[in-house]
This record gives sequence, C-alpha cells and structure tokens, in this order.
Amino acid sequence: MGVPRALAVGCGLVTVTALIALYRSDQLGFRLKPGMDNGLTKEELSEAATHLAFCLQTWL
Repeated sequence: MGVPRALAVGCGLVTVTALIALYRSDQLGFRLKPGMDNGLTKEELSEAATHLAFCLQTWL
C-alpha cells in the first residue's frame, strides 16, 4: 500500500509552490512531473501558480 493520494498531492503542491515563491524556476521542471505522477493535476498547478502570482505581487 502506497502513500495516500491526498498526502502525495499535498507534498507535491507544497514543493512546487515553495519553488515558485522562492523564484527557483530552474528547479520547477524537476518537480512538476513527479508531482503529476503522484496525482497533482494541471488545474491544481494552474490555480496554485495564479494564486501565488497575486499574493507575491502584494508582498513585493
């Protein structure tokens, strides 16, 4: 029995959003595929990136 989907997706989403927030775009390519292999969807990634874009604009 593997890791529950919610945990696997959550970990992938946290990793990707942390990389976006830290401007580590060079590392995103290495984390997107594993996240999607664990069940993260394009829609979830898109929503997270859009949300972060608006949040980061207000912080800077």
